[in-house]
Amino acid sequence: MINLSIVDDDPDFLYRIGAILKGESDFAVNGIYDSPSRLLAELPTLTLDVLLVDIMMPEINGVELIGQIKSLYSGFKIAALSSHNEGDTILTAIRAGAAGYISKQDTSTQICEGIRTLVRQGAFISPFSSCYLMGRLRNMNRSTGPSLSSVERFIINALKEGMTYKEIAERRNVSLFTVQNQVHGLYKKLHVNRKSEAVQKAVDLDLFRG
Repeated sequence: MINLSIVDDDPDFLYRIGAILKGESDFAVNGIYDSPSRLLAELPTLTLDVLLVDIMMPEINGVELIGQIKSLYSGFKIAALSSHNEGDTILTAIRAGAAGYISKQDTSTQICEGIRTLVRQGAFISPFSSCYLMGRLRNMNRSTGPSLSSVERFIINALKEGMTYKEIAERRNVSLFTVQNQVHGLYKKLHVNRKSEAVQKAVDLDLFRG
């Protein structure tokens, strides 16, 4: 028996998927939640093999919720649920800790088989979503990325290692103001706004190896 729970703020989808899953003899639906807060309140009491989490919820972003749950619990798999099949969305959910990605555009049979595959093999991406993911990965492989100077390359590696601006300034024997300006220029070149985005962009574009 596969023990399941679902969290999604769309009542129509909750009703539909709840009926689908309850109709399967090897599924036990232990909780259907219309908000992350209700799920989090009852999560410690649930018996779970798979938790289905909607990606787009107003109370807490689904990706943030997945990361929060994964930091607290490890005894079950999380599958992201979404009608958004862009490759970036799929990758973001996986990075947050999702072991599966199920498209809301999948058929009832595909959703159920996806859950079984997730339990059996430890991972699953719906066929509908995998096409978008492959496209994103191909684009990543084709991306050459911007050319970084030796200073910018030092800074991005330092940020990856978790160094502070002050530590970078001391290491390079320059002022803190200089480092702040150079980091700002690096963010502008990478089209990002914060450190985590810069590091991830550098990983995606394979800039650490150059």
